[in-house]
Amino acid sequence: MHFPVELVLGAARLPVHLLCEVLAYTLGFRLYTHLRTGHADRISDAHRQWIFVGAAAGALFGSRLLGLLEHPELLAHPPGGWLYYFTNKTIVGGFLGGLIGVELTKKHLGVTASSGDLMVFPIVLGLGIGRLGCFFSGLEDGTYGSATTLPWGINFGDGIARHPTNLYEILFLAALALLLWLLERRRPLADGRRFELFLSGYLLFRLLVEFIKPTAALPGLGLTAIQWACVAGLGYYVWGWVRGSIPGVAKNTTVSRMKYPLLLSLALLMATPNAQAQYLKFHDGEYLDTTTTRNPACAKTMTLPYFAVDGKYPRSSGTLVQEATTYLQHGNRKFSGSGYVTFRFVVDCAGFRQPMTQVLQTDANYAAIHFRSELVQELYAFLKTMKEWRVATYSGRAVSYFTYLTFKITDGKVVAVIP
Repeated sequence: MHFPVELVLGAARLPVHLLCEVLAYTLGFRLYTHLRTGHADRISDAHRQWIFVGAAAGALFGSRLLGLLEHPELLAHPPGGWLYYFTNKTIVGGFLGGLIGVELTKKHLGVTASSGDLMVFPIVLGLGIGRLGCFFSGLEDGTYGSATTLPWGINFGDGIARHPTNLYEILFLAALALLLWLLERRRPLADGRRFELFLSGYLLFRLLVEFIKPTAALPGLGLTAIQWACVAGLGYYVWGWVRGSIPGVAKNTTVSRMKYPLLLSLALLMATPNAQAQYLKFHDGEYLDTTTTRNPACAKTMTLPYFAVDGKYPRSSGTLVQEATTYLQHGNRKFSGSGYVTFRFVVDCAGFRQPMTQVLQTDANYAAIHFRSELVQELYAFLKTMKEWRVATYSGRAVSYFTYLTFKITDGKVVAVIP
């Protein structure tokens, strides 16, 4: 299978992702109208319409806001101009923003009945179909997982086997829907409980699955923006269940008992160290980092070799040798060995070096060797301080480009930087 998957209709090419999105909205709405037909809705049609408006407004705002917070380093200088602020979106932000929008609208209307229970199964259906579309879009959608050596890893087009996190989510949604159905067959859930269990379960899943996605954690905070949003949403539900401020918990012992595993899981996750960076071996070599920071503005740009776009770093080799030597001298550590350490990576269309970095180590005769890991890590740390990569253009358009940086090492000292 080649990604992204498209349907070819004569001269036209239709992305399967777009088709899945249309089906998700259509079938989700059809299921909602079917369920509402056989359900005694305690909310009037007029109030239900206003609640939909509040949900849509909140979801739009929350989705865009959280999408922007995923990459705070791009806020001051947005790639692609002001349109960048309107192109980011996240499902977690949409759910939490929609929840706030609904609650504010209901408070204004004086509605106290649950408005979300009826939406749970249509949301699960639409979300599952949408995630199938995300899977078929490959790397373009940015919802793929990080690199893995597991046998079911999928190459989405960059030559690296990755966790199919889109498929993981579909399986989770199916399991969650089955669990909710079985709970309600056993005994009726309190008003609003179905939606609370759905959203808290989904937030817990997203908090976990983000650990195997190639999104860098927020600087100094240990988790990604999406994970912190999940923590906030879960914290709200746990706080409500523990304090009993969410009505009906005491009346449903099954749900009441579930708050303790959820609280324990949240506490354990908060103590989990960040596991974004990895050191893995693949058929094409070794990688120090498999993290990929997705820049929406560069999603459909070409990626060219550095020599085709004059992608050399804008400082002389001599200057970089001096800076690298000074950097390695901190801590008065001594290194040894001679040869070359080369880092390969991509600089995106906005001039940001992407974290995914391949490392090649050779001796003076270009035979494969391994230097002390401390030396390689220090050189990689120095590479990450280099922030002045060129913004490359090709035929008048900004493009991303593959590039490399090689440190020539003699007796543990940097004597040249290439190119």
